[in-house]
Amino acid sequence: MNCDGFQLPRTPKWSGNVSYSHTFELDGGAEIEFTPDMSFATSRWLSAEFVENARAPGYALFNASLTYRAPDDRYSIQAFVRNIGNEAVYNGTQQYPFVANYNGQDIAPPRTWGARFRARF
Repeated sequence: MNCDGFQLPRTPKWSGNVSYSHTFELDGGAEIEFTPDMSFATSRWLSAEFVENARAPGYALFNASLTYRAPDDRYSIQAFVRNIGNEAVYNGTQQYPFVANYNGQDIAPPRTWGARFRARF
């Protein structure tokens, strides 16, 4: 197969990240910080076989976190959500040699959420 003109596997033509952070100051020295971000990539090949079922579509992922910081930053509590839209993002593939033209695809984590607690001693 002549691969001349194909982009490298797993390398979209365009990709990037955009983020923003805003801190709200509260009475007594406490703070709340809101941080949304977005990452994106255009379509890309997931393997060097260049078969159509190994081409991943473009995506945009949105995340956000909300952090409360106590006065003097003695402790903080953060809540976060990753992949807010629960987008299916394919990030790799394996070709199965005994099944013609079949690629199993790896997928990034679905929507996840959680909390963090941090304390300074």
